[in-house]
Amino acid sequence: SISARASTERYHCFCSEGFTGSPDGVCVACNASADGCNEAMYGPCVASDYRTLAVRGPAVVLAGTEFEARVEKRDFYSQRVRSDSASIIVVDAESEELAILGARFVGMRFGESVFAVALKPQFASIDTEQGSTELVSEPALLFRGTDAELGGAMTADRLLVNLSLGSALCPRGSVLALDDPVPSGARAGACTRCRAGTYSLLPLAGPGTDPACFVCPEGGDCAAGGDRVQFAAGEWRGGGGVYVLT
Repeated sequence: SISARASTERYHCFCSEGFTGSPDGVCVACNASADGCNEAMYGPCVASDYRTLAVRGPAVVLAGTEFEARVEKRDFYSQRVRSDSASIIVVDAESEELAILGARFVGMRFGESVFAVALKPQFASIDTEQGSTELVSEPALLFRGTDAELGGAMTADRLLVNLSLGSALCPRGSVLALDDPVPSGARAGACTRCRAGTYSLLPLAGPGTDPACFVCPEGGDCAAGGDRVQFAAGEWRGGGGVYVLT
């Protein structure tokens, strides 16, 4: 069987006619002149059953901003198991200091689940004057599911999320909206775009002690919200997160 062959020769790919197996277990080449090249949906290698879940996410994530994470069901040869459109994958936060916003359960389609989620972390410290932030814990996500074809558990390596921090933690035109402190003193927060009539140039700036959007300056037009302010007259300059007349 494939499983028996794979267990005795873990580093060789059992390829269809016309393909060559590389030492890392991937069929890498097809001789176009050869008959019988494998064009099955699972790829050039002889297929096996589930071996692992592979997760791909963005290089940088902004708090409260939706991003995409893709989870592939792969076989022994690192091919996507495209025959599976029935399994369901769930994502969990590794720690309770991280909240997931969005659908946590996503069904597979041709061996892949695509998550569109946002993260709301807890901040241990926020210095609005210095423009610095510190998280309570390292944000990481765990993906798991049950194989609809074989009934076994499917798991992936933890996905460590690189959350942008400091003055770059939110998109321009957004601020870090904070919840009330928890007993430890930490505060959960997520980026929120400034609504019409307000604006933001820095995500940690605000008229009070907490980050917040500024009210549109007199003579300005903030109908678009975000960081877009139009002035009919005068010389205005952005400094310290606020527009001032010069």
